[in-house]
Amino acid sequence: MVTTQSFRLAGKPGLKDIICDQVDGENVVFWEDIEQVFPGVKYITNGNTVIGLMRDSNRKRITPQCIKHYPGVVLDVVLSTTASDGLLEPSLGDSSVTLTEGSSTLAMTMNLDLEMVQRLASSLTPKVQAQLKSTTNGCEVITQAVKEGQLDP
Repeated sequence: MVTTQSFRLAGKPGLKDIICDQVDGENVVFWEDIEQVFPGVKYITNGNTVIGLMRDSNRKRITPQCIKHYPGVVLDVVLSTTASDGLLEPSLGDSSVTLTEGSSTLAMTMNLDLEMVQRLASSLTPKVQAQLKSTTNGCEVITQAVKEGQLDP
């Protein structure tokens, strides 16, 4: 018998079943399989709970990345890119206020502390803030800014 996990675009009708695999005896769904069915996936939710990628006993993400199987549950897929038929994650670069308002989403996505993300958002240089206004992937812009030390003191 084939085990599957049901998914739908958040807020939309219609289900897609993805075949599960086993990792260490546990049913999982590989992230790349989810991406194949839902290009632009940003994260998965079960109700109001964001489903994290699975980790090993040392709290390192399992490779290849995967999520736990939830039998009998339909998981919601949230997209990060423009699509005509999905619930979209708001761009973090739409305005200077949006970044602060999007801090909880950014913290969740990047596994960061919310307070730290809010402090980070307020310390970005004008150059980085301008980059955020012209992108749909604020996480990449902020990650690169942190790596390059582009923060106001």
